[in-house]
Amino acid sequence: MICPKCNNEIPEGLLYCDKCGEEIQIVPVFEAEIETDIEKHLAGISFGETKDMSDEIGEVKAGAKKILTKDLLTKDSGNLPEGIDSTEPGSVHKKWVHLAIRVGAVLSLLALIIIVYLLAISNSWTHQLSKADRLFDAGDYREAAVCYEKSIFLKNDEVQPYIGLANAYTALGDTSMAVTTYKRYLILDNENEEIFAHAVDLLVNESQYQAVNELLLEYADDVVRNEYNEYLSLPPTFNYDSGKYDKMVELEIKDTGVGKIYYTLDGTLPVESSEEYKSPIVLKKGEYEVRAVFVNEFGVFSEDVNVKLTIEDDSPEAPMISLESGSYYEPQQLRVIIPNECTVYYTVDGSEPDERSNIYGEPIDIQEGRSDYRFVAIDENGNSSEIIDRTYDIRLNVAISTEDGCNILINKLISIEYILDETGTLKNYPGKYIYLYMDVRGINGIPLYCYNEYYQTTSISKDMTGNIFGVDYRNGDVYKIVKAADGSYTLTLM
Repeated sequence: MICPKCNNEIPEGLLYCDKCGEEIQIVPVFEAEIETDIEKHLAGISFGETKDMSDEIGEVKAGAKKILTKDLLTKDSGNLPEGIDSTEPGSVHKKWVHLAIRVGAVLSLLALIIIVYLLAISNSWTHQLSKADRLFDAGDYREAAVCYEKSIFLKNDEVQPYIGLANAYTALGDTSMAVTTYKRYLILDNENEEIFAHAVDLLVNESQYQAVNELLLEYADDVVRNEYNEYLSLPPTFNYDSGKYDKMVELEIKDTGVGKIYYTLDGTLPVESSEEYKSPIVLKKGEYEVRAVFVNEFGVFSEDVNVKLTIEDDSPEAPMISLESGSYYEPQQLRVIIPNECTVYYTVDGSEPDERSNIYGEPIDIQEGRSDYRFVAIDENGNSSEIIDRTYDIRLNVAISTEDGCNILINKLISIEYILDETGTLKNYPGKYIYLYMDVRGINGIPLYCYNEYYQTTSISKDMTGNIFGVDYRNGDVYKIVKAADGSYTLTLM
């Protein structure tokens, strides 16, 4: 050891310079180093200690200082251990210095261990989580949020602190931050159904359905999306891709949930006032940009989708039918508008019409009961239009049956001596007249059972006379029906 005053080398064990008499201050310097080290550790605690921790550290420091104080190194023989002679120069000082150093080292190590232990407890994620839960239960949501954040900082892959932090933000009225907290965890694990359940419930309770849709689209996999499908608003799909087509297209737009589809054909963005999709869209010759959106039952719009179609089709226009499908309780008649240079063919049994089917030429009286009409227009080149379907269910509110109506007609003709008896015997002819039910019609506002008249000469031969009679099925009035050249009818009450 070198004397700081005269640079003389001091023999081991002496606490003063034997040349100049300068006292060597060993303990104060050692004490300052210990205190500095303790202060460093205290300043390094990241989140701040509790009051109890500070007290414990203070006690450790005080104990270290007490043992290492200069008073322990006094030459007072009353404080020396037994067997040590204070009159022997150097020996007492040397032993006390060694003892102080050993005690100081032990206490320093003990203080460091306690500091590290308390620091570890304070900085554990479980400690911060427990503290946050206690603060939350006490209603101190702001401080609870701080501790939940510390817990996440220490261990960011545990779900409990995120749920606690979101609950704290919710309690503070900050739904946006609560949802952001759930999203932070979903970045780590987007299959966690518990987090999705909390997030969706929170947003639904706030009626933030658009935010629910965005959350599911951005973070959820197919399993989670299926679970919350009612809140999703996915874009609709088309059954045709963009391109050119050489014939008419029946464009279908399909959705993936419960809601409505709106579309436009001119490329404008569809809104709720646009055309609602209900059935396939028939696209004929021309160019189309079809745009569509899906709107779920919560009013959330999907992204819009579009398809561009060019139709190079020479198919004729479809025939136009005057009577819509439905149930009717009076006689009905339908008319067909025939496209130019076309012939309209139809069936009444639901089969597909072609050039071998019935040809439309005049208004059709729809038969009582159910009828499934199908119409098609075919041009001179054999090109077919779209097939138009109509279904009718005619249920007449009648007072008499068709058989009763025939009997009323025969009795009326006997009363005016048109025929002689119920078999239709004629006065001046060998044969007889018979009457067969034809159909039910509404003529000039009168609902009629219609009957054709036949002249029969043998049991197997009969010919139509061209006479048609009608019976009002409401009251039994009998009419003779005459058809004019223009297709109109005249009724004569008999």
